[in-house]
Amino acid sequence: MNVSRRWTNRTAKLLKENEQLRKRGTDVSGQLNDAVAGLQKSYEEKQRQLQNEQNALMAKVQSLTEQLAQQGGHQ
Repeated sequence: MNVSRRWTNRTAKLLKENEQLRKRGTDVSGQLNDAVAGLQKSYEEKQRQLQNEQNALMAKVQSLTEQLAQQGGHQ
């Protein structure tokens, strides 16, 4: 086998390895993007849940405040 053919084979092998690494890198990048998107979705859902709980508690505080005001007025 001559030198030129060896270099051609070696180049082809390196190109193939490079493509495999590129695909693997893309796969990892995609997995990371999916993980981040999942975390973001979980965070947003938790924020909505906490906001709903806060709104319910504030409504309860308002209701109790009004009840106390009415009781104070009846005394």
